[in-house]
Amino acid sequence: MLEKLSARLTEALLRRGAAEESKRELFEYGFQITLSTLLWLATITVIGLVFFDWRFLLCYLLFYLPVRQFAGGYHCSTYGGCYALSCLMFLAVCLGGRALQVPGWKLPVLALGALALLFIFWQAPVMNPSNPLSKRGIRKNRNSARLFVLLDGAGLLLLSLLGTGLILLSVSALTVFSVACLMIAEKLAERRRILQ
Repeated sequence: MLEKLSARLTEALLRRGAAEESKRELFEYGFQITLSTLLWLATITVIGLVFFDWRFLLCYLLFYLPVRQFAGGYHCSTYGGCYALSCLMFLAVCLGGRALQVPGWKLPVLALGALALLFIFWQAPVMNPSNPLSKRGIRKNRNSARLFVLLDGAGLLLLSLLGTGLILLSVSALTVFSVACLMIAEKLAERRRILQ
């Protein structure tokens, strides 16, 4: 579906002279990425607003998008798989945030987030074979990921000090933990590829 729609949009650009034929594949890829991202954002917005709280959605997006973009990690081989995994991750983070509403769990939740951020800081970027980077790109992504890790760490501390309740801290900590899990999954997949 995304491929067909992207091809139609690219064809429309080509007919109008707004794009060159030699860049057809680039435009189709760009449309596929944009459309799949918009569909994911729309889906998690509906899930977040209908089943949870707008603050869950806001925390998830603020703690997930910037660091995930530069930290790298596991990517599904299809847009459908990526969409499903991304939506399930959001759902798991929100449900987990609710489940961690246990008195006295503030410190363990903060520790989980801190450990995940340390892992990301140390390991980023974790490259996927479908998205290789130059040495300059690796350095840029590492520096950007580290900057966002520091911002996420400050955000976790702020949530913990402001007394916003354990739920927003839990959602935010689980969000950065999910990014670390995607990085670990890609490292494991890389080892499997090497051993085969």
